[in-house]
Amino acid sequence: MLRKLLSTGVIAVLPLMAAASEYQIVERPRQECWNEQVPVQSGGQGYGGAIVGGIAGGLLGNQVGGGNGKTVATAVGAATGAVVGDRMAGQGSAQGTSYQTVQRCRTVTERVRVPVEHERGRFCPPGQAKKGNC
Repeated sequence: MLRKLLSTGVIAVLPLMAAASEYQIVERPRQECWNEQVPVQSGGQGYGGAIVGGIAGGLLGNQVGGGNGKTVATAVGAATGAVVGDRMAGQGSAQGTSYQTVQRCRTVTERVRVPVEHERGRFCPPGQAKKGNC
C-alpha cells in the first residue's frame, strides 16, 4: 500500500501543501477568575456607649469643684466618660475579623498561531474574508 502511495506521488505532495499554508500570530484575550477571602470590618457599633459614658462622666464631674471649676470638671468628665463608654461598648461586642468571598478577575492575552486565508491577493485573518473585512 505504501509503495502504491509513493508511486502516485501523493505522499510527495503532502509536505508541499503543508508548507504552502501561511500562519499569523493573533492575540486572543480571555478572562481568568478566582474566588478570594477578604477581611471585612464590621459595621459601626453605634453611639450608645459614648452617650451613656458622657452623661455619667458629666454627672461625676459636676460633683467636683465650684464656680468655673465646676463647669470645667463637668466638661472634662463628660469627654472622658464618652471615650471610656465607647471603648467599653466596643469590648462587649464580638470583636474579630470576619471574611467575605470576593471574585477577582484579570485579562490574560494568549498568542495563538492561526492559518491565514488569501482573498484577492491580500492576507486576511480567518473568518474576516467571509465578512467582507478584507
